[in-house]
Formats: sequence, C-alpha cells, structure tokens
Amino acid sequence: MTRVLAIYITLAFSLFLCGTECNISFSTSGATSNSYNKFIKALRAQLTNGATAIYDIPVLNPSVPDSQRFLLVDLSNNGNNTITVAIDVVNASVVAYRARAARPYFLADAPDEALDILFNDTRGFFLPFTSNYVDLEKAAEKSRDKIPLGLTPLHNAITSLWNHESEEAAVSLLVIIQTVFEAARFRVIEQRVRNSISSKANFIPDPAMLSLENNWLAISWETQHALNGVFSKSIQLRSTNNNLFLVDSVSSSIMAGVAFLFYNCVTFPNIIKMPVNVVMGKEIDNEICAVQNRTTHISGLEGLCVDVKNGLDSDGNLVQIWPCGQQRNQKWTFQPDETIRSMEKCMTAYSTSSPENYVMIYNCTTAVPEATKWALSTDGTITHRRSGLVLTAHEATRGTTLTIATNSHSPKQGWRVADDVEPTVTSIIGYNDMCLTANDDKSRVWMEYCVPSKNQQQWALYSEGTIRVNSDRTLCVTSNGHNSSNVIIILKCELRRGNQRWVFKTDGSILNPNAELVMDVKNSDVYLRQIILYPYYGTPNQQWLPFF
Repeated sequence: MTRVLAIYITLAFSLFLCGTECNISFSTSGATSNSYNKFIKALRAQLTNGATAIYDIPVLNPSVPDSQRFLLVDLSNNGNNTITVAIDVVNASVVAYRARAARPYFLADAPDEALDILFNDTRGFFLPFTSNYVDLEKAAEKSRDKIPLGLTPLHNAITSLWNHESEEAAVSLLVIIQTVFEAARFRVIEQRVRNSISSKANFIPDPAMLSLENNWLAISWETQHALNGVFSKSIQLRSTNNNLFLVDSVSSSIMAGVAFLFYNCVTFPNIIKMPVNVVMGKEIDNEICAVQNRTTHISGLEGLCVDVKNGLDSDGNLVQIWPCGQQRNQKWTFQPDETIRSMEKCMTAYSTSSPENYVMIYNCTTAVPEATKWALSTDGTITHRRSGLVLTAHEATRGTTLTIATNSHSPKQGWRVADDVEPTVTSIIGYNDMCLTANDDKSRVWMEYCVPSKNQQQWALYSEGTIRVNSDRTLCVTSNGHNSSNVIIILKCELRRGNQRWVFKTDGSILNPNAELVMDVKNSDVYLRQIILYPYYGTPNQQWLPFF
C-alpha cells in the first residue's frame, strides 16, 4: 500500500513558508550552534515544503510554480555586510547572488527562469563558471580539501562577495555552498559546522564530508530505484579517516544523515515507498522508476553470511550461515517477483505454515510458488510472505541451518543486505551535540561532550542490528525491559534478546523494533544520565546521528 507523506516543519521562531517574496536569514554575528541549527531547519523547511517522501526522506519537488521556484537566503556578518543568495528549490543549488542592491551575479548554469524571476529590477552579470564542484574548484584554483570552513571563513566569504571581489568569487561560493546548502542536504555536514561553531575553530572538509557531497545525486537515484530499500549497486563513501565503506540500502545507518533527496522519477507503486506523483496540485508526467535488482551478500549474527551449504546447487540443499567470502553460494539476488536467488535457485521454505522448518534452495520453476516469496523490511527482517514467519539463525556458529520462525525482533532475525559485512565503527551524536557514552557491563548509557579519542564513545554497529561497545564487542546496548521509560544499559550480548536489536531510522531516531519505542534522553536532561525507551515524537532528545 502506498502513502504520500507531506513534510511540514513548524519552526520555533517566526517563519512562514514562502517563495521569492520573503527571505531566510542568518548572521555570523553572535552565531551559536543553536542559532545555526535553527537556520538550517528553516532552510530545509522551505526546500521541502509540500514535498512527498520515500522511506521517510523528503524528495525535492520536481515542478513548482514560478513564484516558488527560487528561495532567497540573506547572509550577513559582523561587518553588517549582507548578501542575498538565490537557490533553486528543485535541486537546492545556488543560481545567483546579489550584494548592496547592485547588479546580481548569475552562475553560468542558472536556468532561464532565474533570469526572468530573480533580481529583475536590473540586468545581471554571468559568472564564468557553473555551480558544479569541478568548475568551482578550477575557477578557485583550489580543491575543497584546501579551503577552510567555519564562521570566520563564512564571514570572509560574505565580505568578499559584498565587495565584488571577482577573483575570490569561486572560493567564497565554495565556502557558502558547503557551510549552508550542503549542510541542509546532510545532517552530518550540519553537525561538522555546529561542532566548529561550538569549538570556535575552523575546519577543513574531511574525506567523509567530501564523499557525501560528491554522492548526493547517487544516493538520491539509488534510493528512488531501490527494491525494498536495497540499492542496485553500492555507493562508495569515506570515513573521516579516509577508510572506504559501502552504502547498499536505505537501512544503512548513514542514511539517517540524509535530510532530503533530489527528484529522479515517479517511484514504483508496488514497492514499500511513498510515490512522488502529485506536486503543488499538478500531476507530474515523468517516467516510473525502474526498480533495479541486486546481487549481494546477506549477513547476520556475528557478521556471518547466508550461504548455500557446500556450494551445491541441488534442490533441497540447506541454507546456513558461514564466514563471509566471495564464493557464488553466498551471493543472493533480490528479484522484483519477491524471490531471493543464489546459483539460479530460489530460497525456499520447506513448509509454508509451520515454524522452525528449515530453509533450502530449490528450482524456481518447480517449487511451490508461495514457498519462494520473501519480503525484506528496512529494519532488516526477511519475512516469508505466505507464513508471516521470518528468516532466523538460532546460533551464531558456522554451519547453523536457517529456519523460519515467529518474529521475536531479536538479533538472530536481523540481516544486513550489503557487500560490506564488517561492523561499522562510529560515535553516535545526540541531544545538545553530545555523544552516547558507556563504561562497562551493567552500567547505564548516558550523554557526554564528544571527545574523538574516547573509547567509551566508540560503537560497533553489527549486521544483525546490535550496537556494541567497540572496545569490548561482547557488550551490547540493551533496553532493561520492553516498556516506555525502561532504562537503556550495557549487558553481555545474548543474541536471542529482542531488547538488544536497534534500527537507525531515516527520521533520525534509533528504534527498538521489539518494543516499537525509540531511544530518548529522559526529560531532555543530560544531567540525569539516563537514556530510556519512549514513544517516538520526533523531538530533539530523540534525534541521533552516526558520526563516522
């Protein structure tokens, strides 16, 4: 069943949604992490006003009335210099800027509509470069990883454009685009700027930030063409220390940092998503997203992979978990017909109704059709369609035969569909820009100021959905019960426990699927040193961000 979700954000300060007739503003003078956060929220609210969503991620409108096509953002600094930057709401890209009521400057790839609508009280100049990073870096004669960002560089960029310093225009725009508009696209980039404001220190874009900037269009395309959230191919991103990691699906924890997507196509109506089919009251006659199948690994308990026993493709051969490799009997293709295939055979339940029956491979054309149909959820559950039972590994040992069983939402029933099977190591930033912290077994988790080198703030995210203390991976984040207000603690990992499985949602929450409750900083008070389970309300004390 498809749904259309309109995203509306009510801001704490007096802001109403509008087109070019009103501006959003931000000043570096007296700026704080909180004032910058409010500004970025306002910007996102304008860009996603009336947008539909896919997997709860807003998709920018592909077609809007001319009066709402461009958004004006006023940026000012301590020297009372103010520039107005115009952005296209269709792609969140800068198209022009103006200072001191003088003639505006248009980027070379500004759409024709911009010339008709923006700053039309005077003729503008065309800059000799486009909004493309390759063009901007060439004009700046510097790459982004050589240009400092932060409040001081933003102040200087505003001054430079105010003074019409054309030789510095490309550098200034690179600062503004990343500090403002990339931060609107990615919560992770916003967090980097907020950290810089709090520490009063400039920063250089790291490999993680640059890889996100370079892959926003790819993330947008793959999300809209995904089959039940699985991308057609891996997106290669980088961590802050330049380690490669792969994003293979919407369920990847990095997707919690994506604020909105560029529109590509009308989403396929039978997949679990919300289609973009009506914008501003008008039907959009665009192509349907062609759902792409994907061949990849399925990893679960302790990072072990779903494997056809002994690599034999005979009908009835068992499916098990086994240490991951590149062998063909560990490669599974998710098909639009709801089959999951390896070696041209279908993953098949021995019985379509009884719990604990084993899972095997079988000829797709001769097997009972109902026995071969599976549904992958974005929480990592693989459900047998006919029975409603879920794919289960009862032991975290090599050679364990997979079965179908009643869903207990435990780690033994959590799966990652991706070629990247190793645990992801990350800090987890939450309320007041503080980090999730823990000491040892049977202790509570709490919030502290983030320290990059602090072991107690490093977490390993496993394929089956556990969050583990990175310095001792036998310890798991655990809810002390399944009810609202139960405290979250650290306990030894017991992979049958539903209170040790967690899902990073695209809305920024961390869900315990067993309790259907999310992680919450109790009473929005970090000094209580309590993280609890609580119903989801989308409040700041329920927002979390993996920070790679």
